[in-house]
Amino acid sequence: MLTLENINKTFGDVVAVDNLSLTIDKGEFFCLLGPSGCGKTSTLRIIAGFDKPTSGRVLLNGKDITDIPPNKRNVNTVFQNYALFPHLTVYENVAFGLRIKNIPKNEINIRVMESLKLVALEERKIFKPSQLSGGQQQRVALARAIVNQPEILLLDEPLGALDEKLREQMQVELSNIQKKLGITFIFITHNQEEALTMADRMAVMKNGKIEQLGKTEEIYIRPKSKFVAEFIGNMNFLSGQIISAQNNNYVLKFPDETRIQNNNYVLKFSDETTIELDSENKYSINDKITLALRPEQLRLSKSKPNGEENYFKGIIKNEVFFGDSSKFYVSTEHHGNLLVMFQNYLPSGANPDIYHEHDEVYICWNKKAGHILQY
Repeated sequence: MLTLENINKTFGDVVAVDNLSLTIDKGEFFCLLGPSGCGKTSTLRIIAGFDKPTSGRVLLNGKDITDIPPNKRNVNTVFQNYALFPHLTVYENVAFGLRIKNIPKNEINIRVMESLKLVALEERKIFKPSQLSGGQQQRVALARAIVNQPEILLLDEPLGALDEKLREQMQVELSNIQKKLGITFIFITHNQEEALTMADRMAVMKNGKIEQLGKTEEIYIRPKSKFVAEFIGNMNFLSGQIISAQNNNYVLKFPDETRIQNNNYVLKFSDETTIELDSENKYSINDKITLALRPEQLRLSKSKPNGEENYFKGIIKNEVFFGDSSKFYVSTEHHGNLLVMFQNYLPSGANPDIYHEHDEVYICWNKKAGHILQY
């Protein structure tokens, strides 16, 4: 449905978008994710028509819309501040765009009420924005956008002003609304949780470029770079170098000589620990790599595990209790501080405080866990 071809956008000497190309399918919930200043909002403004690219083209259903003004594109935008008219009622806010287009009154009423029903605000139609909660205002802004039946709905960090619990609720509601409507949603955010919760696919941006593009699960499980791995959740890193390769079996040497082994790779450390790894990529002698381990892929044990798991020995330096989960920062002799995270199971009468700060523990993980990154 939407194609961006070699989009560049500069502001003087500042490059906001750098030769970006992207295709988004009809009915897709797509997310542009990245830190402040990465170019995601500039990309959205180019799609909306608020800004023109310095070079490149924007195609909608194969038609070049690069020079078409925003009001002539079948694209609507929901902003973070909602931009509601404070003197108009909920109904009037939603109907405003249709009245500008001279849509017949009967059709306006039908479409407005359908949109308000979709966001569960029919009973608030005579309220003013100041009489609504933040979440309700956000839903009015959404109804005002979808009542125009756009082919693409752009959402520029619309949940940023909400508190955490309401934001989580709206993530689910937005996802459900998108599925009901079948409209293409393009969601802009710096919040990794929002992207993972709602998007079918996402593009992680850095310095005006797409660092990685793919399905949310693929990017989380197999990030292509250290930047993506760190930006999408928490990650532990161990760095080393391949010193031998034969028949898809590899030996990797780490600075302290510890050994790590797997079906395909062996990594060597000085403390002679052996750890098995797995990777779909192919590596050569002298390749420098980084082993990435998600905190939830690890577990703690007070006893030495059997040969079915990899492990390091360490001491718990800090524990952070979140109620449903806990995080442990574990200091190891050769590998620095590693983060371990797991869910808490609290049956009646059980003591959840199994591990304590200063406890000696083993950090364990399945031999197929972990992901190898190239430098």
